[in-house]
Amino acid sequence: MNSSTAAPIGMTALIYVIVIALFVWRMMRPMRVSVARIWVRPIMLVVFTGVAIWGEQMTAPAPLWQIAAILIAGALVGIPLGVLRGRHSEVKATDKPGVYYVHSSSLITIVWLLAFVARGAIRYFIPGASHGLTVWTIGLLGFATAAILVSAFIVHQKLQAVMQQPRAA
Repeated sequence: MNSSTAAPIGMTALIYVIVIALFVWRMMRPMRVSVARIWVRPIMLVVFTGVAIWGEQMTAPAPLWQIAAILIAGALVGIPLGVLRGRHSEVKATDKPGVYYVHSSSLITIVWLLAFVARGAIRYFIPGASHGLTVWTIGLLGFATAAILVSAFIVHQKLQAVMQQPRAA
């Protein structure tokens, strides 16, 4: 591999490692969140996915129908994981009104992490693979994004239910 492609690949790998580490670190810890803040990570993930797809399209364009189909397929597989993660997230009220304690299952977070690591590994370790093969890794992003969005939706519903309960004095 020549040095002109080594720097972008190394930088891309470093960005993936940093972003993944931050998401996993935040997701595996119990958090105090507001109802509005529960949507920050899923929105960031959607933006991250969009930028990754845009970057893919700039370097090796694929038909939009193909990208859409792959994303939808990945999302359909990710939805059950999001439901599982959302249902296994603990949601409790705190002393401060409008702020809630949320603790997610670490096992589900690890599965989510593996989707991103698998995409990066396929793209990095099989650089000579055909574009048709590597474009399928976008489905992994659809998978992870759908899982997190569905999980956020279910946690949001749990937050709404906790808000409806009378507060102990």
